Amino acid sequence: MWGDFLPMVALFFFMAFVNTIIDSLKDTLVVTSVGGGPQVIPFLTVYAVFPSSLLFFTLFSIGTQVFSRAALFNISISAFIAYFALFGGFLYPNHDVLHATGLEPILAALPPGLAGLGGMIRNWTFTTFYCISELWGDVVLSLMFWGLANDTTPMDRAKVLYPLFGIGANVAQVFSGKLLRFMGEYAVATDMSFRTQLQILLGICVGCSFCVLGVHAHIMRRARAAKRAAKAAEQAEMQARMSKIDLGTNGAGAAGSTPPTPPPKKKKKGMKFAEAMRFVTSSPQIRMLAVMSLSQGVCTTLLEFAWKSELRRLHPTPQAFSAFMGDVAAWTGITTVCLMLVSPYFFSKIGWTGVASTSPKLLLYGGTAFFVLATASHAFAPALSSAGFSGPVLAALAIGGAALYVLNRGCKFSLFKPAEEMVYIMLDKESRTKGKAAIDVVGAQTGKSSSSILQQLLLLLSAGNMTTILPVMMGFQLYILRGWLKSVVGLGNFYNENQHKIGYQSTLQSVEDVKGHGPPAQPAQGPAGAPSPS
Repeated sequence: MWGDFLPMVALFFFMAFVNTIIDSLKDTLVVTSVGGGPQVIPFLTVYAVFPSSLLFFTLFSIGTQVFSRAALFNISISAFIAYFALFGGFLYPNHDVLHATGLEPILAALPPGLAGLGGMIRNWTFTTFYCISELWGDVVLSLMFWGLANDTTPMDRAKVLYPLFGIGANVAQVFSGKLLRFMGEYAVATDMSFRTQLQILLGICVGCSFCVLGVHAHIMRRARAAKRAAKAAEQAEMQARMSKIDLGTNGAGAAGSTPPTPPPKKKKKGMKFAEAMRFVTSSPQIRMLAVMSLSQGVCTTLLEFAWKSELRRLHPTPQAFSAFMGDVAAWTGITTVCLMLVSPYFFSKIGWTGVASTSPKLLLYGGTAFFVLATASHAFAPALSSAGFSGPVLAALAIGGAALYVLNRGCKFSLFKPAEEMVYIMLDKESRTKGKAAIDVVGAQTGKSSSSILQQLLLLLSAGNMTTILPVMMGFQLYILRGWLKSVVGLGNFYNENQHKIGYQSTLQSVEDVKGHGPPAQPAQGPAGAPSPS
């Protein structure tokens, strides 16, 4: 088991190391740049990240019909490597020339609520980096890693191994967070430019991406070897059984000893995007998983927008902002590792439903408290300033929002994601591949886009007044959380029912194995609703 477990942990380590660095860099570039700010993020999510997710899903659906999963993995990682090298070597060093500064008179004439749209257009190279960084998280961490895990992990081990896979990812978060903090402090102490800092970090990302390719190749070699060994063992067992039949019938069964030729495989037909969406909506389980993914994206985006608005006021420079995000990443890794170590206990004590409902309940109570306090800080800003409390209150909001962000991310990757993947294992192969691709890539971004559209409308109608925006965002989040919790209950019933059936079938199979190769006994009568063994 360790030979299968450790490579997956190492793979997740390198993937998450890259993700933490580029996630911090994308926020730093967009939030602290000239013409940027937190108000740019809602426009980026809708008009840049979401279309790029749709484009990727379309290309991925086509690629599944042309390439093997391993080849598609290598092609995707290689494309990310090429972009990181291009951005660090050419796009960022020349961004002052490449950015659309000539449009500033036109963009300045936009209403205050559309300033984020202007910043997205003006700083277009940062926009592309933001999109690629988001795709790395959705495609590499969610779709590709967990797709590989589903293909190579036996179901009887998933309940223990899935929560532990993320140990590598969160140890990586700790190291990458410390690296970001070190680079930020070193840049300030030595007067290093942010350009040099970014190029060093992206160079590390390129190196880790090559490590991802190497570890993935090792995992695939082991998987193919295990598959060949299993096939050889099956053929040997079949030949042994045929030999017994031949001896028992004096050769009468020799004519039937040759295994029948398997029918030719049907050629896969390409699945168009509209057909994929109809496929997703036709399955109740995929539909509930989609609701959970959408809700997670909506609520997380709303919280991050409010938190990063406060954080930019506290740390306006890219070095300070990046260093703070490094601390957040490190604490996220530490928290998630701790939760992962105890997650098997949680699964056994409070069950699938209890574990899967942890994230929405955290956002329900913690998120509501944050929105209330943030609204009060803006509504009573003059009084707080005159009393000399504006600085401490701002720091408290930034740190409190960071703590909520850390806990939310920790619960997502140590509890929510493993619980979600346990449901995928119980679905058919088509649902695991195409349904998972639609949910992980398109579904998550649809949730983020929905909340971003709401933020855009609020920014436009309120001219950027946070006192007006925050209460509406809180109400919308409470409504979404209601649907999220309802889907968790529905999937919990499905999981418990199918887990019972699978356990019953495994028990019957064990009985048959003990009986040997004699005449099959009549199947025992199982619990109500259990399938009859064949």
